[in-house]
Amino acid sequence: MGDILFRQVFSTYIESGLPLIVAMDNGHQMGNVGHALIAIGRTRTTDELIDNLAVSEELDTDLKSIIGQKDIQFFDNDDIPGRFVFIDDNMPPYQLQHFETPALHYNNPNWKTCRISEFVAPLHPRMYLEAVAAKVYIKKLLLGGMFPIANGTEIFVRLFLTSNRSYKDYLARNVSFSATVREFITNMLMPEFIWVAEISDKANIKRRQAYGLFILDATEPDLNRHSKLIFGGYKNIFYYWNEEKSEIVKNYLASGSFSIYVNNLKGF
Repeated sequence: MGDILFRQVFSTYIESGLPLIVAMDNGHQMGNVGHALIAIGRTRTTDELIDNLAVSEELDTDLKSIIGQKDIQFFDNDDIPGRFVFIDDNMPPYQLQHFETPALHYNNPNWKTCRISEFVAPLHPRMYLEAVAAKVYIKKLLLGGMFPIANGTEIFVRLFLTSNRSYKDYLARNVSFSATVREFITNMLMPEFIWVAEISDKANIKRRQAYGLFILDATEPDLNRHSKLIFGGYKNIFYYWNEEKSEIVKNYLASGSFSIYVNNLKGF
């Protein structure tokens, strides 16, 4: 896994509200420092961070080709260069550091250069769909021709993991959703854990608004089937998986914009 992807996955699980066990070391400088700490969150996502966010570097060759051909400006929430909240037993709690420099609060120069080498996310044993596969699948659905994405479109994607119960509770209380969309999704059968991707652009995400939504079954063991798709909607088109027919069904429903989900972490 490359450095960019490694950081993105770390950010995705933090955005999901999960505490991560983190290993850091200075082995890249042939040092012998090694230490474990816990990451429990991130700092507030400000408008300035969103404004300064660079276009995401796409690693999938097929997606990179589509994005290039249609001149799409693709931004990933996991690329926002904010700081993460670390609990380090050598230091006072709540150290705020960037992913690339998790030990910058140390005075010792050998410790300062430590980098994150590994992390462990406390996932349920039946969660088979991990963050990288979930994001690639959503991107391919969104950009692969199923939705009318115009040339030059700006897209901002925010991916996170949550529970079925928490998300449906949010939907039931979120009056920014159209009543029809809210009722349709809350009545759908879902597993205990789901991946959620909110689709927006820079201007709307700064207002905490999105206009596209994808929900995936995080417990789906067959990663090659579309059965992991629970709901995939962008503007006035949405798709869902029909288990009886074993096929994706297309429908039309104007969802409009809606308030993003902030129940995992505060301060977006």
